Amino acid sequence: MQQDFRTFMSFAEPDLAQEIITILTDGKILHNVYDSRKDFNPAFNNSELGKEILIQLLPADFKKAEALVNEKMPLREEAIDPDHFLFGFTDEELKDLVRSADEWHVLDVKLAKHLLSKKGITVSTEELESFRKQQLVEKAKPEHIETIWLVLAYISAMALGPFGLLIGWYLVTLKKTLPDGSKVLNYSPSDRMHGKIILVIGLISAVIQLIFFLKEFE
Repeated sequence: MQQDFRTFMSFAEPDLAQEIITILTDGKILHNVYDSRKDFNPAFNNSELGKEILIQLLPADFKKAEALVNEKMPLREEAIDPDHFLFGFTDEELKDLVRSADEWHVLDVKLAKHLLSKKGITVSTEELESFRKQQLVEKAKPEHIETIWLVLAYISAMALGPFGLLIGWYLVTLKKTLPDGSKVLNYSPSDRMHGKIILVIGLISAVIQLIFFLKEFE
């Protein structure tokens, strides 16, 4: 039975990802590492593919892993580069960083909290919860494909039947993972309808091409 891994953290820099991987390995937390940069497809504006190294866990291990990472990566202010970019952040920018902690390296979040606390500023649990709910709503919104790519998809479906099948299936079934580990369909209902039409066109085109191919051998 295939296990349902979800994205726990994502990084653009391999060194930062490796720090977390080492902690998870030492803590015996089952995980997958997926380099999504290798699968980047400029034809589709997917929010998760083509950008980062994804560290994936089983949803039941998220809280345990978060606690472990926080424990094993303590903040040492004396070791922080005085030119660190966070020192130039405003209070509101630091608060935004803390609210969207899942999008930042754990040490950046720790430093942001530390800098705020030195000014007597805290981000309350209620504020965090409200922001995360709002973030989920925003990230759950479906994406839209530009018209030019839809036109090319239709042309491909008519000219290259099997390729059209793949494009149509991609548009209809692709899902994205939200910060809470849940998954939603990636594209809007209208784009998925186009995907179904492209799927049908690709199927018809593939059958016609197969018939002509077989006739050549009669």
